[in-house]
Amino acid sequence: AGSPSRATFACGTPCFTNVHMAKGDRMPVIPVKDMSFVLNVAFKFSSVLIRSALFATLVSGTNGQLLTDKGKSTGPMTMTFYMYHSPESPQQGLSNSVAGDLPGLMWKIHDEIAASPSKKHIAKNIVRYKVTMRAAKRLHDETHRQFGPFVTFQSGKCTETSCDNIWNQYGFNIGCQTVNTSDFAYYSPFVTRLGGRGCPPHCNDGLWFSIPGNCPSMSFDGKTQDCNLRMPGGLCNDVHLLGISGASCTYFIEEAGEITLTELVGSRSDFWSGRYDRDRCASRMSEVQRLFKLHYPNLPETYGVPPCDAP
Repeated sequence: AGSPSRATFACGTPCFTNVHMAKGDRMPVIPVKDMSFVLNVAFKFSSVLIRSALFATLVSGTNGQLLTDKGKSTGPMTMTFYMYHSPESPQQGLSNSVAGDLPGLMWKIHDEIAASPSKKHIAKNIVRYKVTMRAAKRLHDETHRQFGPFVTFQSGKCTETSCDNIWNQYGFNIGCQTVNTSDFAYYSPFVTRLGGRGCPPHCNDGLWFSIPGNCPSMSFDGKTQDCNLRMPGGLCNDVHLLGISGASCTYFIEEAGEITLTELVGSRSDFWSGRYDRDRCASRMSEVQRLFKLHYPNLPETYGVPPCDAP
């Protein structure tokens, strides 16, 4: 994959997401009549043009649309992008938790603050990770998707009744879902929802990701060695293990910076006002990007964001 280049703003103008291809990957063959959703072709949905360009001016992407509606990929694809996480404790990592793209995480933080306005900065930090993922072959063989079902985690434990069935059937895959933008107006500069021309006005909704780690059926303080062996989770200790036959891992994580909510908000008492205001939400996200750029100038501002193709 090449170095990041400038991305243009969502849906009313050309909009791209990123793909990092692994050796042996093949892009789908698309009939000419279906060229509206193909690699390197702009997505144009003027009805969902995001009003503010504040966030877009700080976002760089690459020039490959990751997933398509009309032509499905022939197998799992290796994809690299940032996830943002607000950990429950300083020791908590990304595995066995829920993270988001930047709009998705800002939605979560804003929701917590709106629910408990008297509690200053319920979330303490925003941690950014560079995640490289590749779905298990059996997931793609059965569903033709790159993402697994989304599940919720609490204190490192999957809270869905069907968790073990999901892992046993499909493997330990990253799951995804879009957030409800009618509650908070955080939108992505990338196309995040598949659906062809039927996706407006939700083409750019924020995303949440579920990341299954070792022994996902037990909380952090209850994980046993036996459970860890039986349910190793999806975390790879080497990125080159992705896609290797017999390997159960589906993602590799690299730390990519951290900022505090105290630094983000500062002394501005009205920082969180305007939950339905796209411009104000975009301004808050641009401030997050500015701080990451300030503290980590040698890291890319973005690798793009894949659209969620989970059911």
